[in-house]
Amino acid sequence: MKKLKGEGDYYRIRVGDYRIGMKVNDGVVSFVRILHRKEIYRYFP
Repeated sequence: MKKLKGEGDYYRIRVGDYRIGMKVNDGVVSFVRILHRKEIYRYFP
């Protein structure tokens, strides 16, 4: 799990060519998006 640069507590996990975008809020992990690696930064966060 790697923290994204910028505002908020957004993280990503790399799974092959896909990225899972997550947000951590008060210890609760919310899965936001699963997208191809070239599209994740366009639509997340």
